[in-house]
Amino acid sequence: MPHLFVRYEDLRSDTPNTLKRMVRFLGLKPDDSKIRMAVERCALERAREAEIEDRKQGRASLFFGSKGDEPFVGDGKMGQSLAGIGEDIEKAYRAKFGNFVELFGYG
Repeated sequence: MPHLFVRYEDLRSDTPNTLKRMVRFLGLKPDDSKIRMAVERCALERAREAEIEDRKQGRASLFFGSKGDEPFVGDGKMGQSLAGIGEDIEKAYRAKFGNFVELFGYG
């Protein structure tokens, strides 16, 4: 079964071309105008605005489920440890995905 690995850093640093690569992997031809529209509509700022509006309106949302009033959409930072998410999460992550951590340069 074919696999395509997409690093978050690549998606953040070159979103249009990374998305094109994903579309090609799926056997489709990328359409530049649709790629541009997808990038614009999925920007972190727009996701944050949608989350805030959904919460204000009390609407069901994909953003709900985060703890209390913490926002679901984060800052989109790269290179952070998972330790801040929960106790022993970094250790559990490395135990489960350690080989990928090294393979993709996260070590």
